[in-house]
Amino acid sequence: MSLASLVSRERWTEFEDAWTDLMLQGGPLEGVYAAIRLAADKKQLQRCVPLAREHAELLRGSGKSAEAAHLLGTAMLAGGNPGELAGPLFEAATEAWSSETWWEPYSEVAGMQAGVQDMRSAWLAFRRCMSLVPGAAVYHAKGWGIGLVEGVEGVEIEVRFRTGRRDRFPLTTAIEIFEILAREDFRSLVVTDPDELKRLVREEPLEVLKNVLERFRGRAGYAVIKGALSQLNVDGTSFGGWWRKARKQAEASAWFEVTGTSTKAQVQLLATAADPAESMRRSLSMIGDLQKANTRVRDLLSGGHVDVSVRDAALETLEELAADEYAQEGARLGAWMLLREQRAETPEPLRQRMVAAAYIEAPEDPSQAPELWVLFGRLANSRDQERCIGLLAELFPDADDRRTQILRHLQHAAPGMVRGLVSELMEGGCRAELSEHYNLLLHRPTRNPGLLAALADHAENGRLEGDWPIPAHRVQSMMRLAVHLEQNRIGNTALARAQQRLTGVLTGGKPSVLRRLLAGSDASVLRSTLNIAERGVDSPLENELIALIAETAPELFRDQDKPFWEAGIWTTREGLRRRQAELKHLVDVKLPDNSEAIGKAAAFGDLSENSEWEAAIEEQRNLTTRAQDIEAELRSAHLIEEASLPGDTVAPGTRVRYRELASREEIVVSLLGPWDTGEDVISYRAPVAAGLLGGCAGGRATLSLPLGEIEVEILSIETLAL
Repeated sequence: MSLASLVSRERWTEFEDAWTDLMLQGGPLEGVYAAIRLAADKKQLQRCVPLAREHAELLRGSGKSAEAAHLLGTAMLAGGNPGELAGPLFEAATEAWSSETWWEPYSEVAGMQAGVQDMRSAWLAFRRCMSLVPGAAVYHAKGWGIGLVEGVEGVEIEVRFRTGRRDRFPLTTAIEIFEILAREDFRSLVVTDPDELKRLVREEPLEVLKNVLERFRGRAGYAVIKGALSQLNVDGTSFGGWWRKARKQAEASAWFEVTGTSTKAQVQLLATAADPAESMRRSLSMIGDLQKANTRVRDLLSGGHVDVSVRDAALETLEELAADEYAQEGARLGAWMLLREQRAETPEPLRQRMVAAAYIEAPEDPSQAPELWVLFGRLANSRDQERCIGLLAELFPDADDRRTQILRHLQHAAPGMVRGLVSELMEGGCRAELSEHYNLLLHRPTRNPGLLAALADHAENGRLEGDWPIPAHRVQSMMRLAVHLEQNRIGNTALARAQQRLTGVLTGGKPSVLRRLLAGSDASVLRSTLNIAERGVDSPLENELIALIAETAPELFRDQDKPFWEAGIWTTREGLRRRQAELKHLVDVKLPDNSEAIGKAAAFGDLSENSEWEAAIEEQRNLTTRAQDIEAELRSAHLIEEASLPGDTVAPGTRVRYRELASREEIVVSLLGPWDTGEDVISYRAPVAAGLLGGCAGGRATLSLPLGEIEVEILSIETLAL
């Protein structure tokens, strides 16, 4: 048993005997260092100091003064009494290094001399000076990151950082600002052997996790681990893949203990091996929330190999937790569905619950869901809802009987069940009944958005036939649903999916379903459809409608009380692409970089006094708000190319030549969108443009400038070729 294990178990007599045997045999000191640090954590360092002094004397006697100095220094830095250790430490150091050319400058920089008042600080500084040799890796937490010492000249060092930047630092500064990375610290590989680091991350995720935990006294949470991996150039999706493998291997290892859910996990490196299955049982039992336990077990079992004993322990514990009648019913149902999936048989409690619900008489009011369908809807996971179709097959093994049950209650189907149920009914020849459901939902579009979107896909693409409302009314019904989805989708995954599906149905095809349904509609129908859409719908759907009206009834924009440019934001295709690229850069680059910065800041320690953390969180708020603002702008964006421009009126998409009445100076401007650029281009939303919009050639206008207002005469208006 190792010295550290004996300290961990506080078997002090065996510990002293084992250390004595080690010093007499001249064994390696790594285990001694680990034992000293662990004893210090347990407030038992006084048991180590006499043995450390004795061991150091033996080392000096055998010509190993450097090892003796490091041993005594380790004991002193761990909290040993300098009065007992300082003298022997300085003597051992002098014997080991006084003949070296750097002894005097390093000693002077560190304040390392006989009788120094603070030998602990002096030794720490001296040891750091000795570590700053060419080839040593260093880490600067405040911004420069990881670097490699490339040269030492006198009391200065030269460092090349992984960014390529080079700089020189006095030793007095370097020992204060740099963390000197041990060769076994994988961060050093960033600059010494990046290919080996990539291999370790790819092939040895558990070794990388162990290396991280050793830097944090054997225990770290998800945020700290993520920050540590970002220092190894592992972030974003790369971190996600690594974390899934590392966490799964840790859960199956006897030397790790993992608690908490995926993004709130705590991982501990154990001093002695434990049974992974028992650790999994204990971890799940401690979560205290069945829904979180469900998530934890799903994460464990998703993809890749899982040790059979760990898998069985997780499922057995989940089964025990689901037996608690006080647990939330949706979470209990989710646990039983997971057990059903993994064991390929329906748990008896789930079967009994479903059978009992199936025999409860349905409410007389058809708008009220029967108990069985209420249970399906209580499952939070859409995949579990989809698997409920299999439960229906168990409850109603006769296909005709099952289809009758589905058709009777289809409008109460949980979002995850809709597509599967509709497909089963289509294959079963129930097209006339599905057509009737479509007809009913067109009159009550918000009752089951996902079902309406699924039926619209079949109906409007020729796979269903029926006596439905006229096409224009069908469009307006779906537009009202689109408004409802846009207003309520945030935070509701089911509605967000229904919105995506509905938009896909209406904008899909060539020509699109929207264009086919509105083909030949008069201006009043188009105007009322536009009025519905203006309450807010998904951006691609709005753009499709605007483009259709711009092509077939452009007078609607002119006939409105307000000019067309006062509705939404108008831009060119190039301007729109520019704004979309800006959003993409925010989402794909800046926000992930900010997440990395948050992880790094979390790794610095106490968040209550961590300025890096506060700055990173503030930047996250700013970036998130910015992204949300741009998304909102893009949803209201229209293309100037698709607008019907009045040739005799100043509008977005026109070039205007005007003369200042006071100075007689003539100026030409092109009015485009706020995201457009180019020679003489100004935004139609700029204060200068506001005075010109709506003006006619020969007319006068008042322009607002920073220095005041000026009067101008509009000389000519030209429609731009876009």
